[in-house]
Amino acid sequence: MLSFTEVQKKMEQFIRKGGLQEDKCYSQVSSKSYDLLVDINKFGFITIDSQDAYGLHDDCGIWERPYIQGFVQQNSFVIKKLEKLCSKNRNFKLIIHKFIVNQTRSSSKLLKINVPVTENISKFKRIAVTKVYVTQSVEELYFQLHQLNMLQTSDVKMVTVIDLNFNNDATQKLGLFTQIQRCLCL
Repeated sequence: MLSFTEVQKKMEQFIRKGGLQEDKCYSQVSSKSYDLLVDINKFGFITIDSQDAYGLHDDCGIWERPYIQGFVQQNSFVIKKLEKLCSKNRNFKLIIHKFIVNQTRSSSKLLKINVPVTENISKFKRIAVTKVYVTQSVEELYFQLHQLNMLQTSDVKMVTVIDLNFNNDATQKLGLFTQIQRCLCL
């Protein structure tokens, strides 16, 4: 198992080597985002999932909200910087995920709280295709840490930052990825 810093370096290398793929109707991130994602990882935000909403997907009937999800060290400056960024830009929402150890009837309701990040649009209805869940089971946390080969004892928080507007290009000057990269490098 690896430390936070070791995982951070591996993720940077993975993105640099083109480990992310593009797809016309379902592109999580375009190659235009790679350098920004490398920097974001380098500055202490290990990304595990993101979409940049680069290029509208009208021909596929898809609307996307840019978002980025990953791990930050619990007592690092990263959370404070992300909170400051989201307080300045009301279109950005920071979610610090909560994890439920023992699921009860009341906690199962919490597991359903979500923010749609991809919607399939037709003339008659909008259907949420992808959602980011605010509260998750602790098993999900352990699964994500295992996927990264990160020590489960690592003192980390799982966070997601979402641009609440659909189809905003995250790589533009005022886009989500660019703004996160700028706020973390200061």
